[in-house]
Amino acid sequence: MRSLLSFVCELALLAIFTFAWVVLFEHGPQKFTQSAKTEWNALLFFVGSVITNQAGGSPAQATKVSSPTPVSASSPSKGKPGNEGISRQVSPSPRPSR
Repeated sequence: MRSLLSFVCELALLAIFTFAWVVLFEHGPQKFTQSAKTEWNALLFFVGSVITNQAGGSPAQATKVSSPTPVSASSPSKGKPGNEGISRQVSPSPRPSR
């Protein structure tokens, strides 16, 4: 019984530290408590939506998520996905002479 209690405590600590790591990784150390509340609400919403869908909710009742906007060919990165925010071109450095 004692080993089961120890395992449950270790699992709870792992979940707490993992949650704190996610908050720090995504939001940084500034305004940690506000960011933690935001992530906690997002986690509760996600878990609630999963439970609702498993409890007999039809897919038609689920919230529809709009698809992301595709990258246009006229973007500054010439349509390469993942480079939307790059605004300057880096020229290759000249090779040193031998």
